[in-house]
Amino acid sequence: MSTPSIQVLGISTEESDWEYQSKQKSTTPAFRVHGRVSVYGQDGSFDSVRITLRGAVKTRIGPKNAVEKLPSSTLMKTHLDFKPTYTASRHAADEQHLDFVMQLPSRTIKENSVKAAKVDPTATFVPSLSLAASTYVTRVTALKDRHLVEGSCQVEYWLEAELLRSNLVVRRMACPVDVSSLHVPLDVEVSNGKKHVEQVVKPRSRGLSKVFSSQAQPQLSIRMPSQLGTISSGSAKFATGSRHLSIPVTVSLELPLGTSQQSLSSVEASTLQCTAKAHWYTSRTFATTNLSHFAEKPFNPETVVRNNTVSSQKLQLNLPPLYNSASGDNSSTSKYSTSMMLDLTLPESISSPSVSTELLDISYRLDLTMKFAFENDSIMRPCTADFHLPVTLSAAQPTVMLNLQHLDPLSDLVEQGLILAPPPYIS
Repeated sequence: MSTPSIQVLGISTEESDWEYQSKQKSTTPAFRVHGRVSVYGQDGSFDSVRITLRGAVKTRIGPKNAVEKLPSSTLMKTHLDFKPTYTASRHAADEQHLDFVMQLPSRTIKENSVKAAKVDPTATFVPSLSLAASTYVTRVTALKDRHLVEGSCQVEYWLEAELLRSNLVVRRMACPVDVSSLHVPLDVEVSNGKKHVEQVVKPRSRGLSKVFSSQAQPQLSIRMPSQLGTISSGSAKFATGSRHLSIPVTVSLELPLGTSQQSLSSVEASTLQCTAKAHWYTSRTFATTNLSHFAEKPFNPETVVRNNTVSSQKLQLNLPPLYNSASGDNSSTSKYSTSMMLDLTLPESISSPSVSTELLDISYRLDLTMKFAFENDSIMRPCTADFHLPVTLSAAQPTVMLNLQHLDPLSDLVEQGLILAPPPYIS
């Protein structure tokens, strides 16, 4: 006779379960695990089943190990909830199954990481992942030696099913759950508590003349929303499956009063060029002791491993023509504006949400350097804006993107179609 089993059917973010929705205070979609328990020849050996979704962060540094349990969720069902499984000939088989749906429990976000108003079930989940890194430990003996110590960190989830009779366990089953974030779009937000990120830049003086530096100079204002955008995946049909982020940037030019009409006309006719450099910094830290103990102390290499990576990208852009953004007919105010989309291709290190637990911390920073220059150097000399942005990545709500166009740089092919992000089921 076949033995009972439990299996994972998929992970979803769809809210199609009305009973589940009615129990929630909001309809914010959450990650849910779809599973099935199968039994054979049910003979009254059990009267109920207890299903538990568990998770844990497991770290190892040299000989030291640590385990941090993540929040769990439990579901109770009776033997009457099992349904017969029918064969292709529509005859009932000896097998009976129970299909269930469980929400992936969210983790309480620390006060110093994400605002309480931003906390929701999709923004706090810790994805399944596996990290490996090494550190050097200096040991003072007869001689000073540096020893290489290997470390690893895994975030794992699993389902447990316990068959009960009169609240006593008669059988226990388990299976792993992969809650990967590879197919989940991620929202990118600057962690500054403001709606926008803005910087005013002026061209550098050509000399040290006090007379020249005292004169009014044109200035550029660079503005971006704190919600930088949503990371989306590339086409699975093409060889390039990279992820992309498009950041809207508004550029405003303010010319000093008294600027000649000829110069004003040159502004609208000239092209503003932008050379942008993006540096993504990823910091992954895991430990065998609580990371909060090292908040104000140096890390102990025997119990903490930190892995930092950086990836760079350079872009050359020609901005759309500037237009006069002054209100009314006040010609004495010479303000011009234009906008652009900064399309960044993300490195492989930008693949999971920001994580903050007792044993694991994953954080990101984006440094942007944008150099602006006119073709006509008489309008304004080149100037540079530098942004150092600590960013938080969180799982985005599912959205439908219509008429999506994707250019594959290797084949120069353009794909159009309907993409649901994330898909209803992630296998």
